[in-house]
This record gives sequence, C-alpha cells and structure tokens, in this order.
Amino acid sequence: MDAEIVVNRGGRPQAGSPPANFPSVGQFVRWLTDAIERRIMKTPKPKQWAEQEVRRLVRLARQGFGTSRIAAELGRHAGSVRRMARTLGLLLKK
Repeated sequence: MDAEIVVNRGGRPQAGSPPANFPSVGQFVRWLTDAIERRIMKTPKPKQWAEQEVRRLVRLARQGFGTSRIAAELGRHAGSVRRMARTLGLLLKK
C-alpha cells in the first residue's frame, strides 16, 4: 500500500504522516546508539612495539632512511613511527 501524498495549491507536498517505511524516533535513536557502540567496540588498540622493532627503527634511522620507508619496512603507520622516534629522541627524514 503506497502512502498518499497530499499536494497543496502551490503544488508542494503537504505535511502529513510519514511513509510506512519511515523509522520512528525511538527506532532511529536505537539504531544510532547501536552504531556508536559498534564503532567504539571496533576501535583497535595500538600495537605494542617489540624490542626487535625498536632496534630496527633505530638502525634504519641511523642509516638515514625516511619515515615512509621505515614505516613500510616495519609494517606500521608513518605516524606510529614518528611517535616512537620522538619517544626515543631520534631525528627522521621526511
């Protein structure tokens, strides 16, 4: 059954009841809350640095490799590499 659309004199749809498949406010709030909870639950925790990875980071930085290359070698994000280098007091090329 299709919802009836009432048109006023100007040819515009007139406010009326929403279509049958339109969610209620309660359904929308429940959906939004569930979506937020799913997002929070899926947020990954930062991967811990192994001692071997730290040594490799130091070695690559001393060899003059840049952040992007070191990140690719270690399989980590560039921001993670920069953060660890800063923690260790290392200077990296861009």
